[in-house]
Amino acid sequence: MTPNKDWMAITDYINDKSYKAGFDSFLDFSFQKLGIERIRCPCLKCLNIETGDRDKVHNHLLVDGIVKRYTFWYLMSVF
Repeated sequence: MTPNKDWMAITDYINDKSYKAGFDSFLDFSFQKLGIERIRCPCLKCLNIETGDRDKVHNHLLVDGIVKRYTFWYLMSVF
């Protein structure tokens, strides 16, 4: 089951705890579903082009935020 995506619309992503809980759920879902070490990073800096391990993607989502239009998670895989 895909996690709730409401957190993606939060504008104050630095201070809102539900944003962090949401992207932690996204990371759990992504890495478990794909079973790989790196995924495409959906942060505003990487734009699903650059890849990263869980720590890198976590830090990018925390600092840069997520691409708001990325509500259909089809670019998680690096393949």
